Amino acid sequence: MKHFLALALLFVALLVNGQNPADCPSAKRIQLPYQPSYTIFDVAPQGGGNLKEIQAPAFDKNYFRREHHTVWYVFKAPGNGVMEFEIFPKDTLNDYDFILFEAKGEDPCEAIRRKEVAPLRSVISRNDKRVLSQTGLLRGAEESHIHQGPGESYAPPVKVKEGEEYYLVLDNVYGGGEGHWITFRFRFDLALIGEVYDKESRAPLEADVQLILKDSTWDRTLSDPTSGSFAMEWPSRRYQGKVNLTIGKKGYFPEKTQVSFSRIRQKKPRPIKIYLTPIKAGNTFVLKELNFYGGRATVLPYARPILRQLLEIMQQNPALTIEIQGHVNGVNVRDDENAKYTLSVQRAETVRNYLLTNGIDSKRMTTKGFSDKKMPYPQAKTPKELELNRRVEIMVTSD
Repeated sequence: MKHFLALALLFVALLVNGQNPADCPSAKRIQLPYQPSYTIFDVAPQGGGNLKEIQAPAFDKNYFRREHHTVWYVFKAPGNGVMEFEIFPKDTLNDYDFILFEAKGEDPCEAIRRKEVAPLRSVISRNDKRVLSQTGLLRGAEESHIHQGPGESYAPPVKVKEGEEYYLVLDNVYGGGEGHWITFRFRFDLALIGEVYDKESRAPLEADVQLILKDSTWDRTLSDPTSGSFAMEWPSRRYQGKVNLTIGKKGYFPEKTQVSFSRIRQKKPRPIKIYLTPIKAGNTFVLKELNFYGGRATVLPYARPILRQLLEIMQQNPALTIEIQGHVNGVNVRDDENAKYTLSVQRAETVRNYLLTNGIDSKRMTTKGFSDKKMPYPQAKTPKELELNRRVEIMVTSD
């Protein structure tokens, strides 16, 4: 009883001091976390406040005819994406209407009162007991503004950006009741962001960036020449696997990297930093994913596009000469040194023969085998590490 009396006295004190959440300037602030769903519960609003910000002719789609029993909330979007919410009266006999505004200007409440800011969404229709008198924003709804009387209970979702502020006013038309829940739901944008730099100077680069999904280009963009930054849309929220990024620029060796869904689903994912190696004498470049079957000089099927990339580099740079360096895996291999050396040379020759077949002058290429002397994983323990030991590198001998 004492607890109830204390709450009642606090509520009266707030009203006396003008801090009435039935008025926009005293809106209750909701701190929305960066998560897909968040629910609050609040007591049923009583009274229409002192300011009477909302009033309109009957059957106006945008505004209440008058404020009956209102409560204002203010909140910020926790991230970029699409926002939905649902208002659940605890008592299904209650008829809750709502209006949603985006905060504009130095005094958003005054702008709302003067109708200088139009509602983003409004549902003023009669409560529908078939949906338990619920209302809100929901995917699949069509009308952004619904007038009083019989009508739809939901308006469409709203596209939001992180940090944008919104005002939500509820009107409990008949008053009373046991309060209400509001569940906010967000479908956050999934963006893959990165930066491209010169590997030697660390200067930002404008480069061609492609997002490859299942051997097809899903998205393609240019990185910004001033900052090197780029942003691409993730294929689909339902796709939670991995994609490949290929990055290329004339005068540089291309790069390829793999990105997983878990990396981009974070609230503030770190940019993927890509460093391109200039094509100039003395520089060595690893042909990533140009890998071979174990014990053979035959490239794995997924490596063929890498051969085409090398061919394009040779065609675009007619003065370029290279040394093709072959490597083998020596972990858990019983072959003698001659066999390993021979296989490393054969792998280099496989790349050379591909280029020869496609019109590259033999004088622009030499080959060299390194056996297993330069394995990146001398203690390889996984199939992937073993695979990466079996590779070919390209060294520029003149440009």
